[in-house]
Amino acid sequence: PGGAGACVDAKQRCTKEPEASPVLFASTGYIESIDEESLIAAAEQYDLLIELKHRPGQFVEASSIFAMVSPKARVTQKIVEQIQSFVLTESRRTPYQDVEFAIHQLAEIAVRALSPSMNDPFTATTCVDWLGVALTRIAQKEEPCTHRCDKKGNLRIIATAITFDGVADAAFNQIRQFGSKSVAVMIRMLETIAVIAPHTRTQQQRAVLLRHARMIYNQSLRSVKEPYDLECIEDRYQQTLRLLDGSASRSGAATVQRASHAPGTVRPLNQARTSAKPAEGPTDGAE
Repeated sequence: PGGAGACVDAKQRCTKEPEASPVLFASTGYIESIDEESLIAAAEQYDLLIELKHRPGQFVEASSIFAMVSPKARVTQKIVEQIQSFVLTESRRTPYQDVEFAIHQLAEIAVRALSPSMNDPFTATTCVDWLGVALTRIAQKEEPCTHRCDKKGNLRIIATAITFDGVADAAFNQIRQFGSKSVAVMIRMLETIAVIAPHTRTQQQRAVLLRHARMIYNQSLRSVKEPYDLECIEDRYQQTLRLLDGSASRSGAATVQRASHAPGTVRPLNQARTSAKPAEGPTDGAE
């Protein structure tokens, strides 16, 4: 509410806020939803600013802080209870208002498919494909402003939003960690990053994808022993780097070879790589 311009103005006005009063969670569980429209209406009614400390999908304990409300002098017990009623917690995570949960579910299917008891790289690579679709759509959209204004342009809520960085971590980290010995999966992850790259809008998004490409590449160098497999991984990595280069990632003119063969095999390369060195950058990521 209030539009992008009002949001920018609100950020400038928010450099120094009055002393705030904490509002605690009334129950333990996963945040299923936060009714921001009702929060904005309440904040406007009582002329308050509400800073949310959590977002849907996060696990919280009763008596931990849900929000800081200012100015403190205006916060009554009635207002506290009203604000508490606008957040719903459940015993399990749900995809309602929680984009990362759906990403985690798909990644979990891939990880289970890669377990020794399943050994199903086809399912894992299919999951990677659909995770790529999700990340492409998220990359194309502008990240929501964390500052919410009322209709008059007054700042009412400072929210905690998901980021492209966080969603990419949810999509790639565990699959990379558990699938490092599967050449087909590691190649498909690099190919997927290359497919996403032309749809990115910011250098920050490309930096996130580059970080994951480097981690996948470095993990492959440590886990894969067959020289030909390493050549294939090197080839896909170099293609990914070219697409993540600023101009190439924006033009969308370059394309990446997609494996159209059975999992566990790789397409012959036009030019073999004789050596492979670890890429500079992070070697692992948080789950």
